[in-house]
Amino acid sequence: KKAIGAGANALLFNVLSYGYDVLHELSSDPEINVPIAAHPALAGAFYPSPHYGISASVLLGQLMRLAGADLVLFPSPYGSVTMPKAENMAIRDELISRELPMKASMPVPSAGIHPGLVPLILRDFGTDVVVNAGGGVHGHPMGTEAGGRAFVQAIAAAQQSIPLAQYAEDGHPELKAALDAWGGER
Repeated sequence: KKAIGAGANALLFNVLSYGYDVLHELSSDPEINVPIAAHPALAGAFYPSPHYGISASVLLGQLMRLAGADLVLFPSPYGSVTMPKAENMAIRDELISRELPMKASMPVPSAGIHPGLVPLILRDFGTDVVVNAGGGVHGHPMGTEAGGRAFVQAIAAAQQSIPLAQYAEDGHPELKAALDAWGGER
């Protein structure tokens, strides 16, 4: 509540450190009227082993949604910290399924996301997804503002089904610099 009072327009919450019950309390509080993004820190201790733990789709999908997360971050299948694509799709399905009786949560595939990955994200996750543009904005070779522009350009190109390299050559130097730095569509 103090963060919101100070002007925060969203909250990033480390759910597995504090608990799903705390997320539920926060999301149920009418005074907390900003989106809550659930961060997956510690998830790697619970889901990757076939010998113990819990599936990623339950841990990062179903339980996050049941607890009230508005957005759920999880390792993408193509960034710097990866999770198999099938597990990503299972998480997405749990977050947006109409079978659960509560509001959907937005999937946020994360970790190492840059403008060159935008077409893959939209292809794999559809348009009901948040493109998590952290390091891909701030690490842009032309600076942070150019990093933001590069993502906007990549999204515009992908929505028009124009290959990123072609779009970049047509007067979009920020996207070109991003593709030169990180690469593009696979």
